[in-house]
Amino acid sequence: MRRPDRTPQIIAGTCGSFDELRVAHQRATNVTQSFPYSDPKTGAKTTRKRKLRKDAHTLYSSVCALPITSAEACADPALMNECRAVFSAFVAFEKDRIEAAGGEFALAVIHSDEAQIHVHLFALDRERGSVVDLHPGRAAFEDRRRHLRACGLERSLSRETGDQLYKDAMREWQDELYEAVSRHAGLLRFGPQRERLSRVEYRRRMVAREQNAMDEKRAAEARDIRKAAESLKRVADDLFDLGNEQLGEVAQEREALDIEKARDETTRRENAHQAEANASRARELNAQTQRLRAAREDLVAQKN
Repeated sequence: MRRPDRTPQIIAGTCGSFDELRVAHQRATNVTQSFPYSDPKTGAKTTRKRKLRKDAHTLYSSVCALPITSAEACADPALMNECRAVFSAFVAFEKDRIEAAGGEFALAVIHSDEAQIHVHLFALDRERGSVVDLHPGRAAFEDRRRHLRACGLERSLSRETGDQLYKDAMREWQDELYEAVSRHAGLLRFGPQRERLSRVEYRRRMVAREQNAMDEKRAAEARDIRKAAESLKRVADDLFDLGNEQLGEVAQEREALDIEKARDETTRRENAHQAEANASRARELNAQTQRLRAAREDLVAQKN
């Protein structure tokens, strides 16, 4: 029996392999950061540069897992293709968000060598080095801290406030991810413990969500088919109109050629008639010339 292929599948971004990712990550960690500096003696404000801290976060990573075992996915090609479609949607969602935050999507890798099939996504920030601004929760915290620092109130940001900013931003990210990806895959936003559901009730809700996702997928496919049919009809109508227009142009050109041909035939006939008349006139002139020569010869003979 042939064993299923569990080789990790790479979804390339700016890097096509982990070797390329390591090189790009190393370069990102070598950037220098600019920071405001106030001279303690004069109070003069300047900008200085420094290397990244050794403990700086320089590689962004996120994970998307599905409630499907790797064994099930590897044994069913159709199911594996559905998993890949969900992972591709997740990568597209994260890629757009990361690029909007000033980073770059490096690569993603689908793993089927563990219990549940899942995908790891990696991103870099080659300009700033640190990937803090690519993480939804950390970015919300840092934005608030930068704002307070600019106002001279950085110390007023308490740990509780920072934690709340982090949690709210992560919940918002999860909500957006659910609406963009998970909902269309038939998944629920929350697990059974959140609403104190029994296993039966949760399973019933999962089945309903899966059916809704399937209905939405079929409706989307039907819309795509209808749009394709309408597009084909427009193309056919355009071709029909174009064909009629071209047939009209061909008929007009054919008519013009027939008229030109008739004109040429008339001219040819007229030229032939004129040529015959010229030939007849030439014969008459030749005969007259011969008569005149004979008469001249008779006159010359009579004089002699």
